[in-house]
Amino acid sequence: MSKPKTCPIDTLKLGSCVDVLGGLVHIGIGKSAKEKCCPIIEGLVDLDAAVCLCTTIKAKLLNVELVFPIALEVLLGCGKKPPPGFQCPAEISPVASPPVAKPPTATPPMAKPPTASPPIAKPPTATPPIAKPPGTTPPIAKPPSATPPIATPPTSMHKPNTCPINPLKLGACVDVLGGLIHIGIGNNAKEKCCPVLEGLVDLDAAVCLCTTIKAKLLNINLILPIALEVLLDCGKKPPSGFKCPA
Repeated sequence: MSKPKTCPIDTLKLGSCVDVLGGLVHIGIGKSAKEKCCPIIEGLVDLDAAVCLCTTIKAKLLNVELVFPIALEVLLGCGKKPPPGFQCPAEISPVASPPVAKPPTATPPMAKPPTASPPIAKPPTATPPIAKPPGTTPPIAKPPSATPPIATPPTSMHKPNTCPINPLKLGACVDVLGGLIHIGIGNNAKEKCCPVLEGLVDLDAAVCLCTTIKAKLLNINLILPIALEVLLDCGKKPPSGFKCPA
């Protein structure tokens, strides 16, 4: 049995319960008060439950004459029946709370002899990379400079009695000459022949006409006299007595 007029539990557990009761002085008991109080006083006998509430109300410095009547109603609501005419004792014995374990006093740590601290490993200094001597690079072969082509002297002049141009260029000229055997030379013959013969020397111009006439399978004996007249009109003077080479 617990001592009379002594709360057998830690009154701090009833703190939230009493806070709710203090707020219900002029309101009335609600569900919240029972939820806060009943679980804590459930394991106490009726008288102990009443004493614990008194103790906690006084510890909270609340007006016990106002709050305790509400506390009695809560006790009844929690199934506790304090003795009839119970009143909070004027002087309540100290709460039988479990002794608070004092934390062990921190004993100052013994001054340990200074241990030789290991040397701090310095970070390795970054050594600059050793510049390797440049290897002997093979000389870069320079592209051969473009030497201007040596102008080779013109070979010996074309063979005598040969045409130095393509005789086909004189084809139109000879065609006109073949149609003039019995007519005579006109402007059309000059227009066809003179521009082609312009860059040739006199003898070459005559030989080219002979070559083209033979290539056309025309009668050279008939056409050559007309061709010689065209040469003269084009400013060319073949040697006197010129004949087509055999």
